[in-house]
Amino acid sequence: MRIAVFDDNVADRRHAERLLKRESDRLHALGEEGHLIDCFGSTDKLVSAAESYDVFLIDHREGNEDSLGIVQRLRKLGIPQPMIICVPDETGSSQSKEKNLFRISKPYTRESLIPMVSECAHCVVKRGPRVELRNDIETIYTPVEDIVYVTSKELGFLTVGLKGREPFRMMGDTASFYRQVTGIKTDPALIPISPKSFINARYLKKAGTFTVEMTDQTRLRTSPAFWCNIREVRRLRSVSRKQDQ
Repeated sequence: MRIAVFDDNVADRRHAERLLKRESDRLHALGEEGHLIDCFGSTDKLVSAAESYDVFLIDHREGNEDSLGIVQRLRKLGIPQPMIICVPDETGSSQSKEKNLFRISKPYTRESLIPMVSECAHCVVKRGPRVELRNDIETIYTPVEDIVYVTSKELGFLTVGLKGREPFRMMGDTASFYRQVTGIKTDPALIPISPKSFINARYLKKAGTFTVEMTDQTRLRTSPAFWCNIREVRRLRSVSRKQDQ
């Protein structure tokens, strides 16, 4: 299990790392999988590497952003993994109301930290291939199947429609991005409908000759050269309806 330790107190960060490494050595001695621990002192470095980790230990008290603020940033990136945040000593439950958010108080001890990390291990979310979407403001990661559509409304820029999110605007071209996405995961539901657009047939609402309408009400133009793909879209819809019956 890969664990990211982010604590703006250097001594506490090193202490947490020592406790986790000792537990990892103990697990290895028992023939079990141990832990890989990486420590961070910079919020930006943590966020940029967050996709790689299974569990997070976070204590941040400097500047305008606290530990919960960092958790919210990571959640916005699409990181669903369990996170442990440090809070003042309290007698309440260690698990927060928010899913996969746990609370611990300092000083870190083996008796408090290790059982909580073990509990987090049961909450690690197994994820399939994900696509990185990046612009000047933010970076997010999304499962391939959550892409609703991709279209280029202006030269050099893409609009990516996403399930349960606002459309994401980024630099790029449709053909290159299609190759990137299908290179991560081959998905027959991802179908080009014009030189500027491709769609995920799972989210298709209506398929006409000249336009398609997605479940989020977005309408996209099709091109004659891609009408064979539209026929494939209709076939997939027909198969899906029969399976639902």
